[in-house]
Amino acid sequence: QMQLQGASGNPLVDRFGPDEPDAEWMMVVVSEQCASECEELLYLARQVNIALGKNANRVNRSAWLGTIPDDLSARWSDEYSSMERLSILEGRAPKWPSGINPEHQPRILLVDPFGNVIMHYGTEHTGKDMLKDLKHLLKLSQIG
Repeated sequence: QMQLQGASGNPLVDRFGPDEPDAEWMMVVVSEQCASECEELLYLARQVNIALGKNANRVNRSAWLGTIPDDLSARWSDEYSSMERLSILEGRAPKWPSGINPEHQPRILLVDPFGNVIMHYGTEHTGKDMLKDLKHLLKLSQIG
């Protein structure tokens, strides 16, 4: 529902739902201007994913970034090569969940295998907070 598409050009919404055999959890970093807080969240998402250990493959990492500084762009392939870059569907405007405004504050959105944004995190959260939540959700989840 966020009006985003993956690197392949397919709508993100097509990846989710009860009939999707490969549905997985997703951490999406969203930020209009990727400055220091945004980079902190990119790093946090990567570290939390690594810390999931055997469950790391159940959680996809992606990012919608309006603008990226040149230095981050130059480092992207080395530091975030496994993080998919999302874009807005052509002719659409992004639809963010209530309370989320990437123009003013970057966030990590946690999307369940059905495509629901169930939690969001910012720089006020620690990696331990996210990791605890994710481990609990993955333990309870029968899908993804």
